[in-house]
Amino acid sequence: VGIAHIIYSSSKEATLVSPYLDEYGLKFIIKVLKARTGHVNVNIIAKKWGLRELSPTDIKRIAMNEGIDADSINLELTNKPLHAKIYASNNDIFITSANLLKNSLTKNVETGLMIRNQPQHEIETLINELRT
Repeated sequence: VGIAHIIYSSSKEATLVSPYLDEYGLKFIIKVLKARTGHVNVNIIAKKWGLRELSPTDIKRIAMNEGIDADSINLELTNKPLHAKIYASNNDIFITSANLLKNSLTKNVETGLMIRNQPQHEIETLINELRT
C-alpha cells in the first residue's frame, strides 16, 4: 500500500530505491501507473546486480507492451552495496523493508514507515546520497 501510494499520489516524479527488482515488481509499478490520471516519471535506483531476470531493455519493452511510455520509467543502477528501500514522491517518503520483488510484495511480512509532507529538498538530499 505504501509503495502504491507514493507512485499514485506523486504529482510529477516518484523515486523508488530498491536493491532488487523483478518482473512482478515492475508490473506492480506499471499497474499503479495505469490506475492514476496524469503523467508521472518513475525513477528506479537498484543494485547493478539486483535485476532479477530483467535487463534495462526488458524494462522498457514490458512498459511499452503494457501501454506505458517507456521513457516514463527510468532505471539507475548503482555499484554501491545498496540495502535501503526508500520510496519517495514530491512530499512523502516511505521507508520499508520491502524490495520490488514478488515475495516482498505478496508473501513476506514487511513493515514500513510513511512520512508525509517532507520538504522536497530533504527528500532529494536523502535520495542523492544513495545514487552512484
